Amino acid sequence: MKRLERRNYLFFIICSFSVFLSVLLVSCSSQKKDPNEKSITAWHWMSDREDAFLELAKRYENETGTKVNFELYAPSDAYTQKIRAAAQTNTLPDIFGILGEKRDFASFINAGHILNLTPYMNENGKEWRNKLFKKALAVNVFAKSDSFNVNPGIYGVPLDVTNIQMLYNKELFAKAGLDPENPPVTWEDFLRAGRALKQKGIQGLVSGW
Repeated sequence: MKRLERRNYLFFIICSFSVFLSVLLVSCSSQKKDPNEKSITAWHWMSDREDAFLELAKRYENETGTKVNFELYAPSDAYTQKIRAAAQTNTLPDIFGILGEKRDFASFINAGHILNLTPYMNENGKEWRNKLFKKALAVNVFAKSDSFNVNPGIYGVPLDVTNIQMLYNKELFAKAGLDPENPPVTWEDFLRAGRALKQKGIQGLVSGW
């Protein structure tokens, strides 16, 4: 039986054409850049980790001489609009993320905005690929059998893995005739508890983000 667990994934997408490999992320750009210019531009929406990104950029520049410009565009709705506008005008940055469903991701790939990272992921005995959490990386993989008409490959680098916990109210469990000391462990248990709560007219789920 499947464990009661859910993971959400955020991913950074790498746009196509010229390539700059680094220990941070892969960078590429559809914009024409001076080949002698040692800089990377990354757009993001994550205001809660802006300070961390700036610190990492500083360390990376000290170690490599390459400047990393993290540009914050928040809230996420404004960020999404900016990404779509930049795609239309061919002015996307070196590194960016896509907030949306996999079909949105596929549309950027099919438009030529995103680099297939598979050969870089597989270099040196898959050294880079093996450093990443497999299930998170799988979100960025398109297989032969998918329905998106994307050439098979890996098109992004996972940034986050979020594990969402489910909490329960012991008093309400007891009112529904459920054992408050034995909460659901599998999805089947979870659905069974939900039906029991519903039969007693008890609000089943409340979500906050």
